[in-house]
Amino acid sequence: MAKAVKAALNFREILFWQVFLATIALALIASFFSNTGLYSPWYNNLDQAPWFPPNWLFAFAWTLLYILIAFTGYIGIRLDPYKYVFLALFTLGLFVNVIWCLAFFTLESTTWGFGLIVLLDVLVLAQIIYLITIGVRTRQKALIASGALLLLYLAWGLYATTLNGYIIL
Repeated sequence: MAKAVKAALNFREILFWQVFLATIALALIASFFSNTGLYSPWYNNLDQAPWFPPNWLFAFAWTLLYILIAFTGYIGIRLDPYKYVFLALFTLGLFVNVIWCLAFFTLESTTWGFGLIVLLDVLVLAQIIYLITIGVRTRQKALIASGALLLLYLAWGLYATTLNGYIIL
């Protein structure tokens, strides 16, 4: 599978850089909204879950995840025979991620934040199912591997959902 993913990556292709730069741009916007809230008195006074990690772990995890998201987005868009289906799921997922950061950290709405993060989890799961299904159907191992890699994003999203859910309970 690693060979299939490596073969599907073409760093000279303009599409790779479009997807990569768009993902990183949205990541920077999300990080702006997150950072404004991470150091606010509101956020620091929230009743956090006992399994809440140190703040540095969020930056580390999201940096790795956004790189992973960019690569899987590129492979999905490039190899999907129905390009606009995955492109729509991918783009919507990125925008919901940014809106979640805005709602939760900047607008300080834990309820809207929870609803948006659940929606994000559903969108990531839809991307995984779509990539793996299309990959199996078209016998493209790179799509299957990309879908499998997104399981890391889903796991982190579900973890974040439990943190958000704990706050509103």
